Amino acid sequence: MTGAEQERVVDPERVIVAYTGPYPVTFSGTTTAMVVSNTSFSGSITISGTITPGGITVENASTINGEIVDNGVIAGGIIVADTKSSIRADSGHVEA
Repeated sequence: MTGAEQERVVDPERVIVAYTGPYPVTFSGTTTAMVVSNTSFSGSITISGTITPGGITVENASTINGEIVDNGVIAGGIIVADTKSSIRADSGHVEA
């Protein structure tokens, strides 16, 4: 993978408010919410940390071509907030 295709790993000591990107991401920290807004990407959001209480929101005509993998805690659920946003999982599911 090169450039924008590379997955990013987030430093858990630095994230204390809502995480807004970049995506795709492997997230192992703690945050109040994760917001995917006004973007489209291919790849995964992999959670091994904690998102509480706001969960994950996909909004503002955003598209995730991949999956959300929950190996941690997502309190507040996963919300697709508008009709122009979507999660298109390769295997037809959101893994939890």
